[in-house]
Amino acid sequence: MTAGASVRPGRLDFLDGLRGLAAVQVVLLHYAAAFLPGLGTQDPGLVHFGWERRFLRAPYFFPFDGTFSVYLFFAISGTVLTLAFGRHPLALGSAALRRTVRLGIPMAASLALAALLLSVWPRAHVEAGALSNSYWLSGLMNADTSAAEVLREALGSGMVLGYRETSALPEAVWSVFPSDGIGHTLNPPLWSLHLEFWGSVLVALLAAVRHLAPPRAHLGLALGLTALLSRNPLLPFVAGHLFALAWQSPGWPAVQRSTGWRVVGAVALWAGVWACTNPPWRWISAWLAAPGLFKLWSGDTHLQSLYAALLFFTGTMLFPPFWRLLGSRPVQALGHNSFGLYLVHFPVLFTVASAAFAAALGYVPYGAAVVVAVVAGIVPTVAVTVAFTRLVDGPSLRLSRHVGLPTLLRRPASAASVGP
Repeated sequence: MTAGASVRPGRLDFLDGLRGLAAVQVVLLHYAAAFLPGLGTQDPGLVHFGWERRFLRAPYFFPFDGTFSVYLFFAISGTVLTLAFGRHPLALGSAALRRTVRLGIPMAASLALAALLLSVWPRAHVEAGALSNSYWLSGLMNADTSAAEVLREALGSGMVLGYRETSALPEAVWSVFPSDGIGHTLNPPLWSLHLEFWGSVLVALLAAVRHLAPPRAHLGLALGLTALLSRNPLLPFVAGHLFALAWQSPGWPAVQRSTGWRVVGAVALWAGVWACTNPPWRWISAWLAAPGLFKLWSGDTHLQSLYAALLFFTGTMLFPPFWRLLGSRPVQALGHNSFGLYLVHFPVLFTVASAAFAAALGYVPYGAAVVVAVVAGIVPTVAVTVAFTRLVDGPSLRLSRHVGLPTLLRRPASAASVGP
């Protein structure tokens, strides 16, 4: 793909590149939270080096804001899936089945990988967390590595039910299906695949309504859902759906060419960076605490990251010069492998990288041990990611296209279409 390929009318290839950059943000956040917890958790009391403090505020923290990235993933999926489901908008059962196959197979493979690595290094992350003062590192992935646990998470808690702290389902679900919480799961980043699945269902329903109802009724429903879900992690899916409608509208080419809209896009990009890297705004905390339906299940930092991601996504859609960077070969390569990277980096970090860090700290200074951990973790992560994309991610996408009706998505590994 050339740099200009992403700006052809009707194509959204540049969103693959955006997903690739967002996946790197997630990896950077997790490595920082593990070995530089003051930076990763934005807690000045946990910093190991003075230079970390500079990165605790805007805009320097932006490369590490993986929470922002997850909500960016959701907006991308809302846009791309709207176009995909639009071809056969009434095939709701087929759409849900395809998404189950598309997300479920890579998810199950990542759980098996996590169980395998944890069986070899079961305590590496706990020991490394004690040395780095990262309660985040020592408090996660304290999981059962049995085949039964892999099967349980793959069939239920990973995608359909989610994890209690991050589930979109009602609290009453957990009286029927008890949960040990996200700290005892094999691959905690899978919390987002639960939301990806139900967000996909929501987008499929909106695509069906768009086909059946008058345009104004459909638009009214989408805008009503935007208001209803204003404090809910499913909001970016609805926003992405609305962006897809704008992309398909006859007036969109004029928007792309407009200097005024490009200025708006540039401002929105910067506003998204600024918003996600500043301390939580007081009005967000108050709004989140107010009573109401469909509130976000997490804290004010999640809500602020959600709206920052929507600002950044708006800027991306309105600023075509950014598309050329996103369409470049290196960034597209990241996008091609982004789903695999998201799924496999955590198990490698909590085992191989953690073991290397603990071993190195006995012989070298703290900073050098962090470098050893990063190298020891990233090198196998890249290798496993490439293999995962080729052997699991790509085949699962191709298989999903043979389940039910075909979709609009024809590229063998379109990262923008799969969710985080």
